[in-house]
Amino acid sequence: MTKLKIGVVIFLVFCVGALAGSLGTQVYFKERISHYMKRDHRARAEYFLNRLTETLDLTEAQQQTIGQILRESNQKIREIDRKFRPEIKKIIDQDFQTIRNELTAVQKPKFDEFVESFRNRHRKKGATPPSSPPRKE
Repeated sequence: MTKLKIGVVIFLVFCVGALAGSLGTQVYFKERISHYMKRDHRARAEYFLNRLTETLDLTEAQQQTIGQILRESNQKIREIDRKFRPEIKKIIDQDFQTIRNELTAVQKPKFDEFVESFRNRHRKKGATPPSSPPRKE
């Protein structure tokens, strides 16, 4: 083999390795963090309890007690979320409308697409996105 062929083979092996590493890392983080990043607070509590168990070597009794504490906390967080979600949505909707009022006619359609994309991402995550603000031209 010539030096050129050897160089090309080494380069290709390097590229395949980098690609495999990148894809592997992406899959790992998606699986590892997805439970924590879910909107559901129970998944976060479960993740937190698992981390505490691993880090502190919790006994079964401690896991049960701490699990109960986290479940009660989860319930309180959900109640607060339900209570303030409408107010948060209202603020976001008002902000979107205020921003939209500052834009030119050319920018408004792009902004509308941006807002729709924002809402779609929140729907995919399981969160309730802000409602569509009324459009004033």
